[in-house]
Amino acid sequence: MKLLAILSDNPEKASTKYRFEQYLPLFKKHNINVEISRRSELDALSKEKIESFDIVVNFRCLINLKTAKKIIKSAKRVVFDFDDAIYTRPGKAHSLITSIRIKKRLHYWLNHADAVTVSNSILAMYAEKHSKNVQQIKMALDTNVWNINQSSNTGAITIGWAGSPATIHYLENIEDSLTELVAKIPNLRLLVFSGAKPKLDCTFEYHPYNQKDEVAFIQSLDIGLIPMTYDHFALGKSPIKVIQYMACGIPVVGNIEGGASEILTPEYSFSVTNKSDWINHISALVSDSELRKKMGANGRLYIEKHHSLDCVFKQFLRVMTEN
Repeated sequence: MKLLAILSDNPEKASTKYRFEQYLPLFKKHNINVEISRRSELDALSKEKIESFDIVVNFRCLINLKTAKKIIKSAKRVVFDFDDAIYTRPGKAHSLITSIRIKKRLHYWLNHADAVTVSNSILAMYAEKHSKNVQQIKMALDTNVWNINQSSNTGAITIGWAGSPATIHYLENIEDSLTELVAKIPNLRLLVFSGAKPKLDCTFEYHPYNQKDEVAFIQSLDIGLIPMTYDHFALGKSPIKVIQYMACGIPVVGNIEGGASEILTPEYSFSVTNKSDWINHISALVSDSELRKKMGANGRLYIEKHHSLDCVFKQFLRVMTEN
């Protein structure tokens, strides 16, 4: 089988890595020959070139309609995948004109793709308004890479957040809670891993994003933070950081709604709705190492069962090979 993957121009985009690139060895194992075309290269693709592939998979690229029509009309089979609420964005809303353009492009792919794959039921409900073949495929990780750090930590307790600059305002929104916690608990360290430094008045350690340091950073934490707001973009997320925390045996504290609620349960996370919740739940985990260990182990088992690379790849493979 020959597969053409349409990807973002940004090679470090998280969705590109976790929805496609990490599966490349498995594609090869199943004799699927993969060719990649970046978004900016699509106009140069000929009709004959597109026709030479058995399947075209577009990973959330909302390209101009002229090029989209050429691809869809020429391809033998088309799958459109998206793992975020790409019909909106975090923070300030799109202008009316931009919003119309984005939705027109998105709806064209949803209407004409042979199958649409999404990461949670929130996105599925949106896609089902335009497509008759929508299938949920969870986010996944290589659990051999993302695993529990067995070294014991007898010093400070670390709480941490990892995320993109586009969502850093979620962390800044809980500044009051973090400031009180750092002041209240002498052995508490706050760590941040991102491509941008947050604006926080409290003491914290900033670690600039570097892909090779990502696993080690997550493994260094004792408690993982998932602050979000209840907007359409946040509700549509299946946060990969949640899965990373859990795969590394780290309990999670955060705003658990929408797609995140399909992953997190009280067995390995605390749900918060206000400042008191943040302070009380984090304080409880800081003071109880056995609770942290138990919740972390529960989360790890869940990831192994539902979000491992091999398990989720089988779902993608079925979609790609179905008639």
